[in-house]
Amino acid sequence: MKRFLMISNFILSSVWLIAQCPDPPVTQTIQGNSVAAIISNGGDLFFDGNDGRFNVPVGLEPWRSTIFAAGLWMGCYGENQNLKVAAQGYGRNNNSFDYIPGPLHPNTGEQYPNHCENYNNIWLVEKQDILDHLADFEDNGIIDQPITSIYAWPGNKNAHSIDYNGFELPINPQGWAPFFDNNSNGIYEPNDGDFPHPKNVINELIPEQISFAVFNDNKVHSESAGLPLMVEIQLTSWNFSCLGNHVLEHSLFTNHKIINRSNEVLDSLYVGLFVDFDNGCYLDDFIGCSPENDGFLVYNSDNLDGESSANDCAGVPTYGNHPPAQSVAFLNKKMDKFIFHNPFPSCVGPPGAQYPPSTPIHYYNYLRGRWNDGLLLTYGGSGYQSSGGVPTNWAFPDNPNDSLGWSLYAMGAPDGDRRALGSTFAGTLEPGGVFSIDMAHTYHGYTTTNHLESANQAYIELAQIQQMYDMKFNGWCNDIVAGTSMITGHSIDVFPNPGNGNVFVKSENNNLSKIEVYDLVGKNILTKNLENQDFVEINLNDSPSGIYFLKIIAEGQILTESIIVQ
Repeated sequence: MKRFLMISNFILSSVWLIAQCPDPPVTQTIQGNSVAAIISNGGDLFFDGNDGRFNVPVGLEPWRSTIFAAGLWMGCYGENQNLKVAAQGYGRNNNSFDYIPGPLHPNTGEQYPNHCENYNNIWLVEKQDILDHLADFEDNGIIDQPITSIYAWPGNKNAHSIDYNGFELPINPQGWAPFFDNNSNGIYEPNDGDFPHPKNVINELIPEQISFAVFNDNKVHSESAGLPLMVEIQLTSWNFSCLGNHVLEHSLFTNHKIINRSNEVLDSLYVGLFVDFDNGCYLDDFIGCSPENDGFLVYNSDNLDGESSANDCAGVPTYGNHPPAQSVAFLNKKMDKFIFHNPFPSCVGPPGAQYPPSTPIHYYNYLRGRWNDGLLLTYGGSGYQSSGGVPTNWAFPDNPNDSLGWSLYAMGAPDGDRRALGSTFAGTLEPGGVFSIDMAHTYHGYTTTNHLESANQAYIELAQIQQMYDMKFNGWCNDIVAGTSMITGHSIDVFPNPGNGNVFVKSENNNLSKIEVYDLVGKNILTKNLENQDFVEINLNDSPSGIYFLKIIAEGQILTESIIVQ
């Protein structure tokens, strides 16, 4: 556990009991690929109350984590210009939460009876459960052996909820947990072939795991001390097991579906994800962002994760000579702002202005890309100038490999434990309105020994993740669809990478049947139909410099590789 300090807001014990569940919101580990991460229904992510729990890659002993804690932040103004803020950070450490399990009544915005008992839960479905369910249904159109996780899934109007969950799902005009709707009637009916399935993923592609939780902020906000927004949040998380696609294999995806349950318009609404990156050792990290890819990241400040040695980090397990990078990306929204704050005490910035938030206006200022004293983020240095300076929306927006760019590495900044916040401007949210954010959480470059290579890989793969998402992951994880590994038992090499435009694909067997090349926006720019060849040259000399994707088909299997044309 790393040492950290928090601002505790004084809450009268008699008030604290309002809408307070007796136990903290539950957590659930989701682990379907090389990421093992804690999901919560209390607004926080990847934090067990003491340690970071975004453990990558799975299998390392002792475990390592690239994220210490994360949490959903929101801020807006009500109709009477009263500031409303909900934000979660480290509150699990002392049972302080701005969120509480359960949905809110669509007409009154109030808690449902037994909301703590019924909804302090995270529903989890495995891919194999879905495959078994589909096989049962496709056999004769009848489910002979109902699977609990499928029938308990809180899909809209699930008639089986009373039997499998012990309570009836209330009517929700904005819907419940996402699912594949076999007859398109909007009702979750597993007897008719419906099954859990996230949005923006092609129906034929089944994630390795899918989880769902529901919580709201209609309670005393013991972490931020802000007034409640009266919103319901439905959190869906999923992952893909894609041995032939290391980007997806290293990613966890989340969707926060935010529903305004108040009777007033929420104005000037910002929604963000606070992330305290701890890239192994928390003492030697640099943060940055990629505005063009709507993502932010952490990377090591040098090639050794740890202070003077791999074992020198206050007892925290480090990555030693293999420092990775970790990114968080907005997929369906723009990252309008990226800013950070420093822990106490800080060696960077003026006293107070870059410290953690301690009042609701501090949280809101950070969400809108300002320092907690309200001053604008400015380009260069620490980003803080009391007067003058060029305002900017993103701190440290340049790849650290660019010696002339604004990054912590290029400016020779001291090591630190900076906390990051990426946010998007939601604008106005009417009563009953929905604002939904899809995000990817990906680690990069663990196999390299160069911290700048890991950082550069993060910038490249952020663009890849966006393209995969825009294509609804179609064709990027065919081993999940077919249930087999990509290019099983065969070695396929793509070289040189990076290169000048001449790319070679070599197979150890005569099994290459087709190669397709796509640009970053998903446009097919070249297709080669082959006849079981073992060596192919791809000519991209006339294509602009940048990132391209090869889709290699051999023996009915698919491998995807990114290439860089310089």
